[in-house]
Amino acid sequence: MDKLSEALVTMPILMWFLRLLLSWQTRRIMKALAILLAFSVVTPAFAGASAGDTVRRLQAALLQSMREANTYPQRVAKLAPLIRQTHDMPRIARITLGRHWRSLNATQRKRFDEVFFRLSVSVYASRFKSWDGERFVVDAEKPSRHGRMLVKTRLLRRNGKPVHLDYLLRKKNGRWRIINVIANGVSDLALKRADYSYEIRQHGFEALISRLKSKIALRRNPHSDSFVSDHNHA
Repeated sequence: MDKLSEALVTMPILMWFLRLLLSWQTRRIMKALAILLAFSVVTPAFAGASAGDTVRRLQAALLQSMREANTYPQRVAKLAPLIRQTHDMPRIARITLGRHWRSLNATQRKRFDEVFFRLSVSVYASRFKSWDGERFVVDAEKPSRHGRMLVKTRLLRRNGKPVHLDYLLRKKNGRWRIINVIANGVSDLALKRADYSYEIRQHGFEALISRLKSKIALRRNPHSDSFVSDHNHA
């Protein structure tokens, strides 16, 4: 066999070996890239953030919502995911019902969680709906009882006195979540707990659910109150 014939015979073998080598190298490269991406994945902006950062993130979104002056449904769609991320909504829901929470079955608890979350989003969407030069200022972050943090802020308005907004936060899964908002010294959580407990005692759980749904419907009204003029959350 001459050299040309030998080359023709061995060429397919060489090509097969090269493809095998390249395939093996490609797998190594892809595996290395996967490991690199696993360690360099970008975490959410609020992961590992301080309590103050969580509050700033919420307030920045509220100001943006006010500036954009979107419709109520648009504001709800935009704010709902953020409220889930910055608030410990299941815990807030349990606290607002106090001892009545224990008497509810699993279905009732789920219903209340859902309606309470919708109400909370609707309050934010209706209260922060138009911008007239308002801005937030974070004044202090202070440790509170039971490992919690208190973030003291103000909503500054062009015309009118500032609104003092203090946020109480607790850590959940390594992230600071809001569990109470205190507006000008009045605890939103305390107001709701007293109000909801009274409603259940007097009229029952179903009456409370109906009442909260009515509040959500009223919040869709474009002429509903603004946070800058009314400080009670619900």
